[in-house]
Amino acid sequence: MYIKSKALVLHSIKYNDSSLIVHCYTETNGRQSFLLKGILSAKKGKFRKALFQPLTALEIEFQIKNKGGLNYLKDAKVRNPYQSLYTHLSKNALVLFIAEILHKSLKEEDEDKLLYSYLEHALLWLDTHEEIANFHLIFMLQLSKYLGFFPHVEHPDSPYFNLESGCFTHLLSSQQCIKGQTALLLKECLGMKFDNPSLPKLNQKARRELLEVLIQYYSFHLEGFSTPKSLAVLHSVFA
Repeated sequence: MYIKSKALVLHSIKYNDSSLIVHCYTETNGRQSFLLKGILSAKKGKFRKALFQPLTALEIEFQIKNKGGLNYLKDAKVRNPYQSLYTHLSKNALVLFIAEILHKSLKEEDEDKLLYSYLEHALLWLDTHEEIANFHLIFMLQLSKYLGFFPHVEHPDSPYFNLESGCFTHLLSSQQCIKGQTALLLKECLGMKFDNPSLPKLNQKARRELLEVLIQYYSFHLEGFSTPKSLAVLHSVFA
């Protein structure tokens, strides 16, 4: 049986000399992987490699052969052509970073239409706005809500954030606690939306420190999560 679904490209890797393995996040079946044979060969094939850039929004038709394995992609076409994500230097750096975050975070092969809708909305927002320096911070915070470990505030004046428990607290209970201005800034960002006019104006130092905390936080709560390789590129663009 063939399944039709919206999908976002997470990652692609070369397989042999002429093929690609492409990982996508689908609206109907969560994360799915496909083997695209011959896509890199000189002969004109069924699909163009350009279709599978990171975070491309596709409409696909596919067949699941083996759960957790490589599946068959029958058809794919661009669903929402982006206007600036791949041509704007800063946005392209954010795309590479966000795609890597999602590739490391999204492992389930189950339907989650709310999560898919969030991802689709966030990317369309990024494509059509210019004030984007804090986008990745708000994106990661909101994504943690769908992944099940959004930070919890026990008391409004709690000065510490425990990375392991995911709670703001009055107790400096371990070395895994964040304190000071970074903890206050993290709390201030909770509940913020991309287009919220009260979004904190962060300098480079504050932005880097908060991003480091979020990466550590993800590492505590997602097995196998590691620092994205694209982080250095992101830092150079937003220096």
